[in-house]
Amino acid sequence: WRAKRVAWMRRAAKRVVATRNDAAEQRGALNCQSLWNWERRSRRRHRTN
Repeated sequence: WRAKRVAWMRRAAKRVVATRNDAAEQRGALNCQSLWNWERRSRRRHRTN
């Protein structure tokens, strides 16, 4: 399961970096980050590794 988690984290990190680079869309980045946190929480609840 570790390889899958690492690949997913890499994709998520890439997305976060892309949103962070856009300084003009700080609000959008914050919204994306909160959404990602919520998705991670729900994923942890649903999936058991």
